[in-house]
Amino acid sequence: MKTARIFDFEPVRLAQTETAMWQAYYDRRPAKLFGLSVRLLQEQLGFNPAVALYNAYRLTRAAFAFKLGQSRPEYEKALRWLVPFYQTAHRRVKARWNPQEVAESELEWWIIHRHDFQPGQTANLEKALAKLCSLVYHLPEADLVGYARYRAEAMLFTDEDVRARERGETVTPHWNVIRDNLEKSYQALSDRLNQTPPETAPPIKRILAVKLADLGDALLVVPALRALKQAYPAAQLDVLTTETGQKGLAGLPYIDNLIVFDKYLFDYPGQALKPGNLAQAVRFLTGLRREHYDTIIFFHHFSLNFGILKYRAVAGVVGAKRNVGLYNGARLAGFLNVRIEDKGFGGGDLAERDYWRQLVEALTKVAPGQPIVYDSRPEIQIEPLAQGKVENLLAELRGKKPERLLIAIGAGGGGYTIARRWPAVNYARVAQVLIQQKKARVVLLGTPGESSLNEQIRALAGQPDEDDGSIINLAGRTSEKEVAALLAGCDLFVGNDGGLAQLAGVAGIPAVVIFGPTNATAWQPFGTEEGRVKIVQAAMELPCRPCLYRGKTLGSRLGCAARPCLTTITPGQVLETIQGFELSYRKVNSAE
Repeated sequence: MKTARIFDFEPVRLAQTETAMWQAYYDRRPAKLFGLSVRLLQEQLGFNPAVALYNAYRLTRAAFAFKLGQSRPEYEKALRWLVPFYQTAHRRVKARWNPQEVAESELEWWIIHRHDFQPGQTANLEKALAKLCSLVYHLPEADLVGYARYRAEAMLFTDEDVRARERGETVTPHWNVIRDNLEKSYQALSDRLNQTPPETAPPIKRILAVKLADLGDALLVVPALRALKQAYPAAQLDVLTTETGQKGLAGLPYIDNLIVFDKYLFDYPGQALKPGNLAQAVRFLTGLRREHYDTIIFFHHFSLNFGILKYRAVAGVVGAKRNVGLYNGARLAGFLNVRIEDKGFGGGDLAERDYWRQLVEALTKVAPGQPIVYDSRPEIQIEPLAQGKVENLLAELRGKKPERLLIAIGAGGGGYTIARRWPAVNYARVAQVLIQQKKARVVLLGTPGESSLNEQIRALAGQPDEDDGSIINLAGRTSEKEVAALLAGCDLFVGNDGGLAQLAGVAGIPAVVIFGPTNATAWQPFGTEEGRVKIVQAAMELPCRPCLYRGKTLGSRLGCAARPCLTTITPGQVLETIQGFELSYRKVNSAE
C-alpha cells in the first residue's frame, strides 16, 4: 500500500498536476479531468487503483454538479459526492478532521469563488481557503495566509482567461503563471508544515550527506560536515562521495561512514541506461534504502535536468523525511522539502562553502539540534605513515640548504577540464625568476596525467633534466594525503584553480591562484578572505567571464579557443602578486 503524502508532498509536481486539472475543467474535458484526478489520488492519498477510480468519479461528479448549479441549494448537491470522498480520505490518512465539515468548507470556497471574487476583492476567498486548509492540517488560519493568497492569485488569472473567452476574444491562457502561483502556494504550505515545533519534531538519527565530486569540491563541504556533527552528535553521519572525494575525507572523526559510488558511469543518459550500470545502480540504491536515513543533505547545485533526476531517484528510494538542498526553481527539484535559494555559482557573492553552511543552518531551523560554533576551516587527516614519508622527502628537497625557499607549482588543474590551465611557458618563466631572484627550489605537482605538462615546463625553463635539482617533477609520485602534507611544508603555492589550490588553502600556506574561465567567487580557496591566498585574474573586463559555472548553469566546459581570461595574464602579474608575501622557510610540516 502506498503512503499518503498530504503532509509530505512535492510542491512543484502537485502544482503541475492541479494546473492540468484546472485546464481540463475549464475546457470542459471531463475525461481528462477524471484521469488526472485518479493520478492525484494515487500519488497524494495512496489510494489503490480501484479506490482512486471511484473517488475520482466522486470528485468529477461534484465538480460538474456545482458547475451546473445556479443557487445554494443546487450547489449543495455537490455535497452528495464531496462528503463520501472526504470520509474515504479521512479513513486513509487517519486524519482528525470532520469529513462533513471539511466538505462544506470546500464547497464554501467554490461558492465564494463564483459569486464574490474579482480583482481587488480577494479577502473572502483567501479566508475561505485558509479555513479549509486549517481544518485539514490543524494549523492556525493566520499561518496559511501565503498559501491562500497565491492560490487566490492563480484563480484570478484563470477567471480572467475564461471571461475573455466568453466575450469572444482570442486569448493565450496564463497557464504558466497559474502553475507558478500554485507552486508558490504549495511551497508556502510545505514550509509551514516543516516548521514542526522543537518539542514534537522527530529527532535526527541518521544523516546521509551527498557530495559526488572530486577532491577540491569534497574539501569544501568539510566545515559543513563538522557542523552537522556538532548539531546532531548522536546521529550517524554517512557521506556518499566518489573515490577521489573519499581520499580527501577519509579519517575525519565526525564522519561515521564513507560510501563510495562511481558517478562517472552515470554522467550521461546513454551510460546510465546500459543494463550493467542499471543493475549496479539498483543494487546500490537498495543498500542505501536499508540504512533508513531520516535526512539527506545534497551538497550540489542542480544545474542539469538529468542530474536532478539522479538525485531525485536517490531521495525517492531512500525515503528520508527531510531532503535538504539548493533550490533553483527547477520543477524537478520539488522533492527538496528543506531548501535555500540557489542564487547561482558565486551569486550573491556566495562561495560554495557559504552555500553549504546555509544548508546546515536551514536544517537546524526545522530540526533544532545542539548549538553550533561554525568553523569555516577545512581540514584533511594525514596518517603517520604519509606524514613520515613526506618529512623525509622535504628533508631531501631542502638538502644542505634548509633556509632555501621551497615553492610548489600546480600547472594542471585536474581532469575535469584543461581550460583552466595557464600556459606552460608562463609557469616556466615564473619558475625561472623565483630560482634566480629567490634562490628557490621549485616542486611541480599534479596527477600522473600531468607529468608530461610538468616536463614541458622544466624544458621551457631551461632544465631538460633534474641534475640541477632546481625544478623537481613530482606529478603522480605522491598520494593526495602526501601532497597535502608536502604543501604544508612548502613556503608558497602557485597554480590554477583546482584541487591543489584547495589543498594549499587547507595547508595554511601563502598561495597565488590563477582563475581564468572558472568562477573565482564560488571556488575561492580557504584563506582568500584573510589575504593568505591571493587570486589573480585577467585585468581586462571580460563580459564572458566566467564561462564555466556561470549563473545557474555549467556553462562551457572547454571555454573558447582564445581564452583571453588566461592568455592575457602575464608572468609579471603573478610575480608582482608573489612579491606581496613575506616568504620564509616554513618549519610546520603538517596539515590539519
